[in-house]
Amino acid sequence: MEETIEKLKDFLTLLIKTSGFSLKTVEVRKDDAKTIKIEISIEGAGLVIGENGENIFAWEEVLNQWLRKNWNLTDHSADQRLVRQPADYGAAKTSGATQSGGYFRAVLDINNYRWQIEQRLRELAKKSAREAVLSKKPVKLPKMSSYERRIIHTELALHPNVATESEGQSPNRQVVVRPL
Repeated sequence: MEETIEKLKDFLTLLIKTSGFSLKTVEVRKDDAKTIKIEISIEGAGLVIGENGENIFAWEEVLNQWLRKNWNLTDHSADQRLVRQPADYGAAKTSGATQSGGYFRAVLDINNYRWQIEQRLRELAKKSAREAVLSKKPVKLPKMSSYERRIIHTELALHPNVATESEGQSPNRQVVVRPL
């Protein structure tokens, strides 16, 4: 796993520098059983991030394609190298295989942009929950990406006084926070 993380870090560094950007720092680590967290600091981050963070998802897709093609993990319980069979390609949309047969997913954050958005969305979720409970009326949030909606749903999943649901059709789906 450590070797894969180092190779992913080297690939990302080369990719960013070849794209003409000045990379300050790169941190790559296994975040949980299925996620590799990548945090980079870069000059000229606005172009790399894109409008509303759209480019982050494109960079992430490139990293996930690389993971699918190049992952290298060891099954420590059996002390043998896991070999990816040709039939495995295409089995996952966004990642490289894990030891448990699942798949790794790269999650990229550039200059803490994603973290800041997540914090803003968590605050919006809490504010909307308070409003729904006090007014006893559903609160409709603005249209959001599936990633953003997931953050809202997760933040309020254990809230005892509200329930959330997404409604509408893509790309205009929005979260509705309903009082219980």
